[in-house]
Amino acid sequence: MGLARSIGKAIIDRLAPTGIGTNALIRIVRNQGYGYNAQEMGEDIRAANGKFKNEYWVRKLNNNQVVPENLMVNRNLNYPAKYRVYGTFSYYDNVSDDYFDVTKSFYTDDLTTKGAWVDDFTDTYTNVYNSQGQEQMGFDIFAVERNTHY
Repeated sequence: MGLARSIGKAIIDRLAPTGIGTNALIRIVRNQGYGYNAQEMGEDIRAANGKFKNEYWVRKLNNNQVVPENLMVNRNLNYPAKYRVYGTFSYYDNVSDDYFDVTKSFYTDDLTTKGAWVDDFTDTYTNVYNSQGQEQMGFDIFAVERNTHY
């Protein structure tokens, strides 16, 4: 990631939660002298707002379907893995006696079905969360990033 994008992303991460629109954010970054590719800026803005390109369609896929490459976000992950899978982790906290939904992600080299990725997440993290008094209720995949520099 270049210097302009790094600084631009820092500006976006700071301002996006305030509700400023995408075009206004792009103008602000460019006016500060740190503009870069508009498509990449849009992806960074969506990520800062917790939204992903094609999130609706990825959620609609059945668990026995593989997420097609045209629904993935292409990004340099700066991590030695082919994919980063995002999902909503739902759990029950025994301590607070309440239910929570949080966004979690994991890296993998395997291109497989959504259901297999859910099983991978569950198998890997169930013991970790159970030891913290959190009972896993589910993991719903909503986005996949494909590493462009792998």
